Amino acid sequence: MLQLDSSALMIEGVTIFKDHADPRQFWYLPGPVALARRAADGRAAFTFLKFKRLPSTASRGGGFLTFEVALKLDRDLERRVLERLSSISRGTPRLSAVPFDEGTVQCIALNVQGAGGATAASDPNAPPGSFRAVHTIFGAAKPSLQGDNVAAFSLELSAEGTTILEKAFQERTTPVGVIYDLKYTGLRPAFNVKITADFKQIFSHFSSAADGQRGFVRAGIDLGFERLVRNGAIKIEVLDFTNTTENETRIKEALDYFKGQVLTNWFTPVLVPGILAAPAAQATSLDQVRALGAQLRPPQPSPPPRPDPSQPAPEPVDHGPSPTAETGRGDTPQGLPGTASAANVESPTEGTGSPAPATPAPASGSADVSTRNPNGGLPAATDNPNTAQNEGMVASFKLKAIRQEEQRTAILEYTRAEAQQRMYAPQGFFGLLTADLERSKHFIEIDLDDPFYRTISVETKAPFDFSGVGLSEIHVALDYGPQNDPQNYKHADMRFTAEDRGPKQVDFAVNLRKDRTFTVTTQFHFDPTSGWEGKTFSYELPAKETSDRTLIVHPMEALGFLDLHIERGRVDPGIVDFIDVELSYSDSSPWTVSKTFRIAPDSSPQSWKLRLSKPDQREYSYKLTHHLKDGTTKEGTLLRTKSTSVLVNDLFPASLDVTFFPMLDWPTLKAAVLDVTYVDQANTYTREQRVRLDPNLTETNVRFSIMDPKQKRYRYQLTLVHVDGATERRAAVETDENMVILLT
Repeated sequence: MLQLDSSALMIEGVTIFKDHADPRQFWYLPGPVALARRAADGRAAFTFLKFKRLPSTASRGGGFLTFEVALKLDRDLERRVLERLSSISRGTPRLSAVPFDEGTVQCIALNVQGAGGATAASDPNAPPGSFRAVHTIFGAAKPSLQGDNVAAFSLELSAEGTTILEKAFQERTTPVGVIYDLKYTGLRPAFNVKITADFKQIFSHFSSAADGQRGFVRAGIDLGFERLVRNGAIKIEVLDFTNTTENETRIKEALDYFKGQVLTNWFTPVLVPGILAAPAAQATSLDQVRALGAQLRPPQPSPPPRPDPSQPAPEPVDHGPSPTAETGRGDTPQGLPGTASAANVESPTEGTGSPAPATPAPASGSADVSTRNPNGGLPAATDNPNTAQNEGMVASFKLKAIRQEEQRTAILEYTRAEAQQRMYAPQGFFGLLTADLERSKHFIEIDLDDPFYRTISVETKAPFDFSGVGLSEIHVALDYGPQNDPQNYKHADMRFTAEDRGPKQVDFAVNLRKDRTFTVTTQFHFDPTSGWEGKTFSYELPAKETSDRTLIVHPMEALGFLDLHIERGRVDPGIVDFIDVELSYSDSSPWTVSKTFRIAPDSSPQSWKLRLSKPDQREYSYKLTHHLKDGTTKEGTLLRTKSTSVLVNDLFPASLDVTFFPMLDWPTLKAAVLDVTYVDQANTYTREQRVRLDPNLTETNVRFSIMDPKQKRYRYQLTLVHVDGATERRAAVETDENMVILLT
């Protein structure tokens, strides 16, 4: 289940939720609203139907717009989101759309908003001429809530609504939109309780017991000692993930109950004080000890012979009360000692975990020590050393120690989470959804009568560069039928700009005269700051009657555009200061314009742009005036041409161009100077130029404008200054070579 907490991500505008259990599962909110596409051919589920009724009917026509919308993540965007998630996922991430519990969908179309079945409300107080663009919205009230959440709609349009929507879609505006209202459920953590108990308890038990008998005296001693040591720590942590006031009461009640239950049931100790986990030590019986002692006792001498029974027995000696008096053992056979035997009795506390009770003392009585034999006489006294009065002391002991330790750490986490329902309301308009649609596949025009005979549809466009000729706007007026006949006359205006060049369509219903032609009037308006010069900035062409259904409006059909380029040609900077170029144009309208351009030896190309009212009259004139370095001026002849380029050269018919390649021993030189001289005695023309050479100069060019193309001879002289200060002036060399190598 998707988790609603602060771990939600936003990747390239897509909201991503994590799963509460699976770290590889992620959920996204689908969008944006887009037209659904058919699975068969991938075409958008969008159809615009426009129909025209028969002329005999009252209604002109109308249309239908059918479409399907869906919430679907773009494949490229999904791939990029998965790439981002792979960096934080434990394994390969899985991306799924958020499952929606319920939802509704509405359509917004001009004057109507609602789900399927919504209709435009009629207004009885509507002013004359008003209309309803959309009559009814048919289609879904709920999206599919599965897959891409597809919702289908169909709009019933009036004739006016059809025209509005068609125009809006052509202009890529946004007249129709869809609004989703969806609800989904996610898991929101409320709070978390963590209890850590680290406790230790030690139980120690010590028990001892002893049995002993001396003569006819038997004693039993038991001793027990118990101790319980317990030391522990309990830590309780509470984390509130929501920090909302409404949860504080619930958290406190749940936490109190939780602590009571856990501390009562969970942490019940394993060792219970006072109850031993093992029985106390048990002593061996006294009879067993005596038997073992008899085996270890040395052999005794034989007793003396018994006296004759016929002789009178001596008077017995009174030894006091018998230890066996009234013990139930007074019938001891005559001649045997009256010895008390130890009974083999098990401990009454064996296996109970409680200390054994003290051994009871032997019972005492006041019976007479004289014991009669079976014949009614008293037993005879004896001096047998094996009697009890000659026996030693016998004792037995028991000892047992027990130590029990319980060491335990318990960690218990309790997390409480609650499901919460949230709302998601994506929405979008068609202007952004239909930009990639092909008109021929989705826009269908239907006429209930033959469109060729019943309508006149005129498509007009201006497919050219407005800024290239300085054009600002084009206005086109269409007039169908005679203007003096209002019943059969129709008029339409269209405006074209650099941003809106068409095509634009105007439909005329055939009038009662059944006219097949119409009149076109065109106006061109130019930008005064565009750099183009013309007779005026606005031109209106004469009205033209035509039956052409497709009009291409272009100013070059009625106007001429002359773009002249004035470029610097061969200009000698050594003798020419600058050259003035005087340009002039005139036509038969009449219109005359002139302009002068100045060309220097280093000038860049210049232009002169003319807008001609007479496109077939393109001839112009120009004249060059040369300003020389010596202050003199020489004017050229007036020339006429239709060329779009003027190349400006100096007044000299030819030039002398020489290239020098210095190959000098520069380590021995301080400086080098080259003097070049040209003399034309026939024309009394002399040119001189000095060039300073340096080690970085690999070649140098010398150019002289000359008046006689046949006179190409010149002379040059090299002057060297050595590092020691000596000056070497070489002899002048006369030649007509155009390439010279200079050596040391």
